[in-house]
Amino acid sequence: MSMAHKNNLSTRPKVIAELGPGNSLGIGLAALISGAERYYAFDIARFATNEQNMEKFDILVELFRSHENIPGEDKFPRVKPYLDSYEFPHHIYDDAYLNEMLNPERIDRIRTSLANINSDDSFIKYEVPWDSRSIIKKNP
Repeated sequence: MSMAHKNNLSTRPKVIAELGPGNSLGIGLAALISGAERYYAFDIARFATNEQNMEKFDILVELFRSHENIPGEDKFPRVKPYLDSYEFPHHIYDDAYLNEMLNPERIDRIRTSLANINSDDSFIKYEVPWDSRSIIKKNP
């Protein structure tokens, strides 16, 4: 059971924001692949490159398609919090839902957004540097 599910939070949020994504937008890409419609990344410097992001995106799509389990404490002992289960969350992402989310047209739209970050029709906004409250818009 995921932490969100366990705490009665949405397991399928539509909008994701991440502070300090670092050298890739992987968390946000996983969120988009799994059903989010928008991803906002805020950082103090541009660490993530388009090449790295495209590579991560393709890997993540394959992990979702193969229902891959999450690497656990044995592989990443310093990553916390530890999870109750590292198994693919079939109770959240059943086959019908995953087929819809992994539809090739949808995946292509996300890939196009990734290639055109911050364009008006992109699902992805990567704000760098994030040093002002005015960057965050209400109900964009």
